This record gives sequence, structure tokens and C-alpha cells, in this order.
Amino acid sequence: MLHVKYRPQSLDEIYGNDDVKDILTRVFARPANERPRTFLLTGPRGCGKTTIARIIAKEFDCNMEYDFMELDTASFRGIDTARDIRQKASIAPTAGPIRTWFLDECHRLTKDAQEALLKLLEQPYEHTLFILATTDPQYLVPTLIDRALHLEVKPLSSRDCIRLLRSVVKKENKKIPVEILKKIAEMADGRPRTALVALSKIIDKDLDKTDNIDSLIYSAIDKVERDAIELCRLLIKGNSWDRVRPILKELKDQGEDPESVRRLILSYCSTILLKKDSPRAFEVMFTLKDPVYDSPWPKFIMGCYEACLKDED
Repeated sequence: MLHVKYRPQSLDEIYGNDDVKDILTRVFARPANERPRTFLLTGPRGCGKTTIARIIAKEFDCNMEYDFMELDTASFRGIDTARDIRQKASIAPTAGPIRTWFLDECHRLTKDAQEALLKLLEQPYEHTLFILATTDPQYLVPTLIDRALHLEVKPLSSRDCIRLLRSVVKKENKKIPVEILKKIAEMADGRPRTALVALSKIIDKDLDKTDNIDSLIYSAIDKVERDAIELCRLLIKGNSWDRVRPILKELKDQGEDPESVRRLILSYCSTILLKKDSPRAFEVMFTLKDPVYDSPWPKFIMGCYEACLKDED
């Protein structure tokens, strides 16, 4: 996949997020013993948080094969996980000066687990580095956020996303019309991983013989994002609850995060409003404007149901 093949290996290779790169450049310029040992990366899915985490670890001379410990806290989220980290953090690295703990989706750690890590994050061992990443920092206890250098990773601008796509197409010795790259960038909504995944699925196709480019690009993006876009389209068109309900049920059964889906819908509605006047897109945005951190699925389902009802009034 192109998003793996062309994953940036240094700050210079990253498109966009100049503020984050400037801060990290200054951090890396310091002596190792004066650098922060806990980083918090926040931002939407697919924007490069994991890539930046790996670059940070490399700058600390972490051996990525033996001492980069990546933990998906969506699956391991309780107090036992925190205790296990605290116990293992005291052990010296296997093949270098630093052992890195990368806690992805750290907002899913329970409150007890987060509080159990506080002392370790405040007073880390000299040989440890902690990098936390989350799409939802609101779920983190404030004291944990205070222990870290907080970096907000943002989606790419349309211009930067197109630049990235053109660069990859050139490296692959392919030719794809810029109008198609613009469509991919628009569909990806600034998420480089999404854009490159979509590009990888169409880059070898004979686009001159493709009747519906929009449909081809749409089919190439991540299924969760396709479901979110389809859900948004149904809400904007004013379809009945019977059409909307199966998509919501499938997303819930797949364990998707409703707050992430809500944000995708808002992003898609924003794109529509920037193109044309659409009272229904505004109505959907207004109905789903509030985050659903408390009781996520019930609140999100209620919001979608309300959006359907409003069209019936």
C-alpha cells in the first residue's frame, strides 16, 4: 500500500503541520537529557499521529525493532494494563538508550488506568519515552494532559494533499490527471492515509476506460468513511429512518467510534456547503453539532433520528 511505502521517515518528509514540525525541530535540537519524555498527539484519524510518533522515537535513538512498544489501548484499557506498563518500564532497553511506549487511542484507557500512569509520566525513567495518541483528548484526565507536550496534528489543506498525491504519482512513474487527484483530496478531507489508500486502489487502472470516476474513488476509500458518507447523504436527502437505521446498526456492531463518524459527517456537510447552498446540509450539521463523548452511541443515534424527523415536519 502506498501509505506504507511512502510513510515519512523524518520531519522534512511530512506535508503540512508546520507548527508541529517547528516545535519538534526545536525539541530535537536540545540535548537528550533536556527533552520532554512524554508527548501527546491529538487529531482526527488518518492524519499522521502514528507516523509522527515513530519519527519522535527515532530521534531519541530508539531501536524500532526491539524497543518500540506499540499498544492499542482500545483492546487493553484497564488498570492491569497500566500496572504492567509501570512494571516493565523499569527494565532497561534491549538494544539502545531508549524504550518507547506508544499508547494509541489512549482516551480509551479507563480513568483508573490513566491515573495509575500519572506518576510514571511525571517522573519517567531515564531510559523511557512515552508517546500518547488520541482522536478524543476530552476523555483524558486533565492531569495526564498536563504531564505531556501536547501536539495537535491537523488534516492537510487541499493544496498540501494534492501536492502529496502528485509527488507519489511521480515517484510511481504514473500519470493521473490533476482533476482526479483533486477529487481524491476532497474525498479524503485532508487525511493523508485515506488519500493514499484511495490512490493505491486506482493508480494502476485504465482511467480512460472508466465511466464513473467519482464512483471509483468512492469505492476506494475506507469502508467506515464510505458508511459515514452514505449516512450523511441519506440524512441530507431526507430519507426515512428505515433507510438510516441499518447503517447505524452496522457501524455500531463493528465497534466504530460514533464521535469519529459524527465528525466525518460534519466534514462532508461542510464540503457540500462550500460548493452550493444546501439548507438540509446545514440542518444536519446543526442537529449533530454537539460532541457525543457522554453516552456516545445513544446520543449519536438520537441526533440522527432527530435529523430524520425534522424533514418530516
